[in-house]
Amino acid sequence: MISFSSYLTENVDGYYAIELDPTSQNEVLKHGQHEVKASKHITIAYKPSESVSGVLNSMLGRSFSISTSRYVSNDKIDAVIVNVNGLDRQMPGPAHITISHKKGVMPAYANDMIKRPEFHEKLNLKLRGKLRYFRHK
Repeated sequence: MISFSSYLTENVDGYYAIELDPTSQNEVLKHGQHEVKASKHITIAYKPSESVSGVLNSMLGRSFSISTSRYVSNDKIDAVIVNVNGLDRQMPGPAHITISHKKGVMPAYANDMIKRPEFHEKLNLKLRGKLRYFRHK
């Protein structure tokens, strides 16, 4: 398991995420309840420090196995809680995939919803994806 702490304050403008392969994206989409579909990635580090970015850069393109544990939702958004085998999320909250949301709801709202979902149930899927870096536009 790769886990590390950051001591530098300068941040990289972008984010690292596990991009799901097409088969995994389709499997997750089957559980979406809202009109705007997401389900393409798991954010690992958002605007990370240079030291965290350095470690993650060395892992870009690496394939990871992912297991899901729980489907969570409310009337605006749904997501699935995941475990990425061999990599920890470098930000607060559990690693997850935002599946779908209502129009006008930002996908990042899933971070708040996960704390107090209106509905949750066990969901066991086996997924795959690769670590990628995405620059902010």
